[in-house]
Amino acid sequence: MTNAFDDFKSALEDVGFEQETNVSDPDILGKLGEEIDKKLALEAEIADLSAQLKEKQEALKEFDRVKIPQLVEAAGLSEVTTKQGFKVTVKEEYRGSISEANADLALDWFIKSGGADTVKNNYIIPISINDKEVAKQLENILSRCGLDFSRTIGIAWNTLAGVIKELDVTGKLENNKDFETLRKERGIDPDITLSKVLGAYKYKTTKVQKPKKK
Repeated sequence: MTNAFDDFKSALEDVGFEQETNVSDPDILGKLGEEIDKKLALEAEIADLSAQLKEKQEALKEFDRVKIPQLVEAAGLSEVTTKQGFKVTVKEEYRGSISEANADLALDWFIKSGGADTVKNNYIIPISINDKEVAKQLENILSRCGLDFSRTIGIAWNTLAGVIKELDVTGKLENNKDFETLRKERGIDPDITLSKVLGAYKYKTTKVQKPKKK
């Protein structure tokens, strides 16, 4: 049975690479092979632990976002203190993620709804650091240099979350007049909603405060 280093050494020999051994330690290849085997075993162990950690994190998320919130809300509360003295608080969080495919439509909606100041255009332009003159004339690059570039719209995650929350609590996330105007102007598919364009989603979060020690 060969180890990892033996396989590697054979592969090198197949392509004509000859490995000289250290005459002062004729078993160096064997020792190196053992160390490589240990390294590979450790990598495999780390991968397994990482998978276990991910599984535990998902289980924890299930407690925070589903199981505990359901029990607290079943009592008609948003905060409760258990018999053991644990103070449990549940609140709703909002997030969004605008895809590249929806960037232009999202930008048009922000402009039409009066929220354009919260969004910035981010241009990524591949310019060598040696192109000092091009860098100085950055504002003229797109029209005068013909460089390839990509554009994304930049909006801080917490700003986007705030916008989505405001739309949701006011009932304007699924029934938005500005977006409906855009739909008519651009002939947007009826299945596309503002919620989808903003990548909006909401979830429960749970905070558990331990009882103070007496």
